[in-house]
Amino acid sequence: MRKKSYVLMLFAALVVLCAALVGCGKVARTYHRVSVAECENGRVYVTYRGEEVGGATAGERLSINLLPDTGYEVDYVKIDGAASEGVYFDMPDNDVNISAAFRRVTYGVTVPVGVSGGTIAADKSTAAYGEKITVTVTPDEGYVLRERTLVANNTEIYKPRATEAIVTEFVMPPCDVAIKGEFVSTETFITRISTLEEYVSFANAVNGGDNYVGRTVILENDIGTEAAPVWARVGASAANYFGGTFDGNGKTVYLRLITDTDSDNSVGAFGYVGGATIKNLTVKGTVVKNGDNGGAGGIAGAVLYSDGKETIIDNCVSYASVSAANKYDAGGIVGATTGNLKIANSVNYGSVFAGISRAGGILGNAYCASINKKISVGLIGVGNAGTVSVGGASGVFGGIAGRIGVNDRSQNVFDGFTIGYVFAGCTDKTGHDIVVGRNDSVTNVKIYKITVKEGA
Repeated sequence: MRKKSYVLMLFAALVVLCAALVGCGKVARTYHRVSVAECENGRVYVTYRGEEVGGATAGERLSINLLPDTGYEVDYVKIDGAASEGVYFDMPDNDVNISAAFRRVTYGVTVPVGVSGGTIAADKSTAAYGEKITVTVTPDEGYVLRERTLVANNTEIYKPRATEAIVTEFVMPPCDVAIKGEFVSTETFITRISTLEEYVSFANAVNGGDNYVGRTVILENDIGTEAAPVWARVGASAANYFGGTFDGNGKTVYLRLITDTDSDNSVGAFGYVGGATIKNLTVKGTVVKNGDNGGAGGIAGAVLYSDGKETIIDNCVSYASVSAANKYDAGGIVGATTGNLKIANSVNYGSVFAGISRAGGILGNAYCASINKKISVGLIGVGNAGTVSVGGASGVFGGIAGRIGVNDRSQNVFDGFTIGYVFAGCTDKTGHDIVVGRNDSVTNVKIYKITVKEGA
C-alpha cells in the first residue's frame, strides 16, 4: 500500500511540472510607454478602460482623448508621426509617441436685413471666440429701438431704448451669433391726453405703480376749470412717483388738491417725481397740504433722489395758490427736493404759504441728508411775482428758495446750487431782494440776477 501511495504522489508532481513547462512555453508580453507631446490650446491624454495611462502592453486597445480649449477644435492627431483617422488604436509591441494640435475656430456673425424702422450693422461677419464685435444701431426717423430687444443669441447687448444712433459691443461667444433688435414707432411711447377722464386715468396709472419711465405724456387740451377742477394728483406717494416726460404743450391744468390732516404725502399737480421731465405746463387753482410732512408745490410737491437721476422742470408757470398749511415746505413750482433738480424758464404768480417755515416762490426747501447722496440744484431763468409768507415767528422764506438745507452743517453735501433769477418778488426793508430765506452753511451757492433788456 505504501508503494502504491508513493506512485500516486509522483504522478501528481509530474502533472504539475508538465503544466508549468507548458506555461513557460508561452511568450511573455512586454509593457511599453505611451508618450504624449505637450500642445497649446487644449489637452491630450491616453486611457485604457477609462483610466488614464502612460503605457500598455501589446495588443491592448487604447483611447486618445482630445480636449480643445473654448473656441478651438482638433487640427490633427499623429501616432509615431503618422496621421491618425480615429481616436482608438491597438498598442504595438513598442513605445508610442502621440502628438496633436488644435486650431482656432471662426464663427459667423449675422445681422437682420430689411428690418422695418432702422438698421443694425456689425463690424465683422466672422470672428473667433473672445473677439470684440461692434454693433451700430440706427433708428429711422419716427422710430426707436425698443429697450432690451438688442440681443446676440438672446443675450442682451444693449438695454436702454435708443432714440438715435448708438454703438455698442459684445464679446464673441464660442458659437455662431445672430444679432436681432426691434424698432417701434415713437408713438408707441406717447400717451396723448385730451379729456379730464383721460387725465384721471393717467393719474390712477401712476398712483398704481406705473412710473412711466421712458415714456412721454402730451397734453392736447386744457384740463379742468374753476367750476370743475382736477382733484387727482399724479404720483400720490414716494413709491408711486412719476418718472417719465410730461409735455404740457402750452396747456393749463386747473387744480383743486387738498390733503387730509392725517396725510403725510406731498401734493402738487405731481405729488412725487423722480428723474422726470415736466415742461410747457401751466397750473391754476389751489394746492393745500394739511399734513405735517411732505411738500406742496404748484407743479410738484416733492422731487425724489431716484438713484441720482435729474428731474427737469422747464417753461412752466404756476398761478395756483400753494399752502403747506400746518408746517413746512411750500413752493410755487416745487415744494421740496432731496434729488438733483433743474428748474428753468419758469415763473410763479400764485401765493405761497408755509404754516411754520420754508416757503419759496420757486422752491420751498432743498435738502441733502447724506454725503453719499450729494445733489445739485439749478434754478435758472426763474422769477416769482407771487406773495410768499410763513406763519412761524422765526420761519424763513425767500422769493426764489425758502431754504438750502443740510443734515450736518460741517459737511458740504451739495455738488452745487445755482440761482439765476429775473425777479424775486420779495424784498427786505432796504429794498434788496430776498432770494433765499436761509442757507445752512452751504458754501458752493451761486446767485446772480438776470437783466432782461426792454423789448427782448
